[in-house]
Amino acid sequence: MASANSTFTVDVVGEITGEKWVGSFTTRLQLSHADQFRRDEIRRRLLGANPESASPRALNAAEVFSEISIHITDAPQWWKGNNGGLDLADDNVVAAVFDGIVAEKTKAAAETKKRADAALEELKKTAPVTK
Repeated sequence: MASANSTFTVDVVGEITGEKWVGSFTTRLQLSHADQFRRDEIRRRLLGANPESASPRALNAAEVFSEISIHITDAPQWWKGNNGGLDLADDNVVAAVFDGIVAEKTKAAAETKKRADAALEELKKTAPVTK
């Protein structure tokens, strides 16, 4: 079975601050039902009392930050010290973290499919085919 977590690194210069942000992040690859409820709770909390009046940018940012917050299990001190990225001015740093999560989940899904395809081929060799 594949690990439930994966680690990726970001190394990016902030588009607004010009600061260099480097560090390793650990992300969970699969979310439980409880995690999914917490992700939605975080999204709604970020949008405030009237989410229907939120701007498109706020809606998008709430989606991104809720996804990041539920997936990241360990992060560099600079990320933690910036309220899980919420206090950063650089969108591209947040995007790099989000992209890292997506890339790790995509790799894990491809690996799972590869194992499933191999198991299917093995099963075809040993199990009779009926029609």
